[in-house]
Amino acid sequence: MTNDWKPKLKKIDDVLVEGDLHFRQGRARWARVHVKVGRPKPLPETDYYCPIQARGFFKGVLVICGVAPLDSLMNAMNVLNKYTDYLRGMSDDLGILPKPQLRPYRAWRRHLPRTKTKP
Repeated sequence: MTNDWKPKLKKIDDVLVEGDLHFRQGRARWARVHVKVGRPKPLPETDYYCPIQARGFFKGVLVICGVAPLDSLMNAMNVLNKYTDYLRGMSDDLGILPKPQLRPYRAWRRHLPRTKTKP
């Protein structure tokens, strides 16, 4: 099955929500994922799509579909939830989604509370 019928987007023009998610990688490293979720839009037929972009989870813009605007938005949030569960170790399965490639985010580290270490 091909995805030729889905819109090809390079960026999200109509942003519904945007923000950063911070994840612990191992014991001392942190990573940041910048997330943009676009406003749901209609497809040529009867369905809708919701674009999402998450730098660090995947490259580019994913177009997530649903039968109604709210359904497509909920499906997009479910994709982001799969990634957060995977990174937190709550799930091993991403299904057909690409594996995340996070880089350390050092600037945020200095704002973290210090942990006590044994002498």
